[in-house]
Amino acid sequence: MLTVSNLSVQFGKRVLFDEVNTKFQTGNCYGIIGANGAGKSTFLKIISGKQEATSGQVHIEPGKRMSVLEQNHNAYDEYPVLEAVVMGNKELYTIKKEIDALYADYTDENAEKIGELQVKFEEMDGWNADAEAAALLSNLGISEDLHYSQMSDLDGKQKVRVLLAQALFGNPDILIMDEPTNDLDFETIGWLENFLANYDNCVIVVSHDRHFLDAVCTHISDIDFGKITHYSGNYTFWYESSQLAQWREQVGPGVLGQEPGGRGRHPGQPQGARALPQEVGGGHTQGQHCPRGPLLQDHDDEAQQPDQLQQCRHSTQSWQSGER
Repeated sequence: MLTVSNLSVQFGKRVLFDEVNTKFQTGNCYGIIGANGAGKSTFLKIISGKQEATSGQVHIEPGKRMSVLEQNHNAYDEYPVLEAVVMGNKELYTIKKEIDALYADYTDENAEKIGELQVKFEEMDGWNADAEAAALLSNLGISEDLHYSQMSDLDGKQKVRVLLAQALFGNPDILIMDEPTNDLDFETIGWLENFLANYDNCVIVVSHDRHFLDAVCTHISDIDFGKITHYSGNYTFWYESSQLAQWREQVGPGVLGQEPGGRGRHPGQPQGARALPQEVGGGHTQGQHCPRGPLLQDHDDEAQQPDQLQQCRHSTQSWQSGER
């Protein structure tokens, strides 16, 4: 679906990414994690084409469409809310505007062109575009009376929801989101979690909300020492497994069956694993973005590759090798 080949990023003498080679596959949701300054947001900008890498390539399978959650909340202030959502599918929106323009200046000469465009529009399910956009807006807490308002009339939190609807619109093949739960309430986050948990395409997300990563991720992608490593499972499974792997390295092979102490472990955490972090690093405090509880701490420890790990989405854990 999306392939990264020999990707390197360097700012002056600082090397952020060093010859990264990895793939993101259809049907998986990848949670990008790493220490503050590791390059999580930079990586999203590079694969979405908004920033150039020092070297290397990002290849998207031909015919696949990528959608990116817009970070500039004022980017669509001149458009009506519903139209801004439909603009999430640029090709569909372009065809729609072209049809409208030809009808506004209708002649016998452009009738054939209108017919051709309408065939493409129908193939893209364009006649249902406004209904789909309206449904997304309503599910994200934007009431129907605001659907035809100007984006400039909305407050900051409402704009965030509209831009999220824009990113989700039209079932994109690759969905890229940086901190999608910011400024969302508990109910809306729950709706988004359910939407993504049942999403059949590829999702790549950065979030400090550990609960959100646990609910939606099939893989955790750890940025460490200029490389990106994929681990199967959600965040909690990755964290517990990495802590257990570190403990195994420390105690040696002779005592793997022994209880390592484990005071402070949370319920369900493997014996010997440290308790999950209760605050997010980098100046973020508990509950800043999500009212449900502790957020994800940017890890400073080197994550070790766990042995034979696999966790299916919302299923029991089975021990298989994680995708590299």
